[in-house]
Formats: sequence, structure tokens, C-alpha cells
Amino acid sequence: MRSELRETLELLDRKLEKLGADPAKAYQKIRLEKNAPLRRFIWIKIFGEAPRGKCKTGRVFIMDTIKLNVNQLDEWAPKLHAGQRVLLSGTVYTSRDAAHKRYFSLLDEGKPLPFDIKGAAIYYAGPTGTPPHLAIGACGPTTAGRMDPYAPRLLDMGLKCMIGKGQRNKDVCEAIIRNQAVYFCALGGAGALAAKCIKKCEVIAFEDLGCESVKRLEFEDFP
Repeated sequence: MRSELRETLELLDRKLEKLGADPAKAYQKIRLEKNAPLRRFIWIKIFGEAPRGKCKTGRVFIMDTIKLNVNQLDEWAPKLHAGQRVLLSGTVYTSRDAAHKRYFSLLDEGKPLPFDIKGAAIYYAGPTGTPPHLAIGACGPTTAGRMDPYAPRLLDMGLKCMIGKGQRNKDVCEAIIRNQAVYFCALGGAGALAAKCIKKCEVIAFEDLGCESVKRLEFEDFP
């Protein structure tokens, strides 16, 4: 476990032990300081609900959490707004730089992609080796900007959802708007914890790429 995650868990444990374990009351006193997004992620995993309370400036915040399946994104993508929290379930495909390069080679040759791109969700990730007791190894997000040269073409072909970390360039943002798609920012630095929300993993293409092979995942309330 990364030291950041361990420190955050220890901090949360100390505060909850001191304040009591009632989420509505305890979180009101937990300041939005360093590692706040990671604490919110852990809070959801522990209590199964979104925290609410006040930040240190006194402003009240409520984490707007929506549970969605990938097959609902056609309907929901135009309704979503920056800052909303989504717990995503359903079929998602992993793809990073190497896989995207091969996608473009296939398209330029008039050949089909390994999966139907229309309505699909791509997670920019290359999971580590799978432990015996889990469906997948640590599976945190890759910097999405590395896929910016490829994303507009795929979005215009029907790609509905991208999951990664970091900003996207202007061309990608315009393609997202043009196609009423969505880009979800996943939490970096907690790949082992995120892997617990992945129930199935199957390599479907480019097995020679190792961790960068294309995998079909089944998400369950992936944050």
C-alpha cells in the first residue's frame, strides 16, 4: 500500500476514534486539507454513502453521487456536470498508448477494432499482475493526456466514456461536447483500492503488450 494511502487511513482512523463513527457528525469536523479526495474515496468505501459537512472556510459541501451503468451513459452523459461523483458499473475496456496506436493502424487498414467502439467506455490503465484472490491487480488511472492525439477520432466514431487522470486538450474537450460524451477523472495513487471495484478481467486483444493489452473489465461502483 502506498505511504500516502496508509497515512490517510491512519489519519481517518484517529479522527473517527476521537469523534465517533457516525459519518454525518464525524465528517463535519474533518477538514478538507491534504489528501482530501483520497479521504472522500475511503469514506465512501467505509460508510457506503457520500460525506457531507463543512470545509475549513465554513462553506457547506455535499458530494453529489450518482450510480450509473455504462449502458446508461447515452442518456446521462449530457446531464452530468463537473464536480459530480459517479460510481460506475458495467463493461469497461482498458487501453493505453500502445493499444491506441494499434487501434489507429487497424482503422487505417479498414479493419475492425477488438470491441464495438459505439457506446463504449475506455479506462486508461495498465493493471499489475493479478493476485490469486482478486480479479485484477492494482489498477489506477494513467495520465489521460497521453491519449489526446487519439481520442477525438474515437469519440467521433461513438466512444462514449473515457476514464483517466489529469487534464485533456482543447481538441478532446471539443470532441466530448460535440459527441455528448464524458470524461471521468479517477483517483490516482489508490490502484489497489480501486481494484476491489473490478469484478472481472479478461484479455481480449494485443496480449503481447503485457500490462498494456486490451482487457474487458466489469466494474461495480467504481469511483
